[in-house]
Amino acid sequence: MTVVPVIYVKGQYNHLIARRLQELGVDSHLMPPSTPLAKIEAMGADALVMGGGPQSVRSLDGLTKELRDASNLIRETKLPMLCICVTHQLMATTFGGKTNLARKPEFGPSPRSPRGSLTMTRSSPCPRISRYWPVRTTARYRR
Repeated sequence: MTVVPVIYVKGQYNHLIARRLQELGVDSHLMPPSTPLAKIEAMGADALVMGGGPQSVRSLDGLTKELRDASNLIRETKLPMLCICVTHQLMATTFGGKTNLARKPEFGPSPRSPRGSLTMTRSSPCPRISRYWPVRTTARYRR
């Protein structure tokens, strides 16, 4: 059975994410970001979902304990990850990217036409991309 823990950082949808994974036949449990990586690996995790939360990340300074712990997991793990909302911002910041606020905060789906130069969205079957709390994220990946 596929094992995908959901790491929660106070987001209200984390329970729903874990339940949906379970409905798909995935062994999924909520775990705090303070869970040692060795424990996650020992349970045979195939991937991680880093859940969302109400915070935002502008820099690694002044992070809550939960976000510092989540940043450590993001940095240390070699497992495939899906980072949602604040943990997506955290992943970018952890690997040297920058986040900043959008001109107009909003909540809920909003249409956005992908730029033709983005390989990731160019091959998307649908040009509509849903987003929440728009935050611009840029990162240069370094190994």
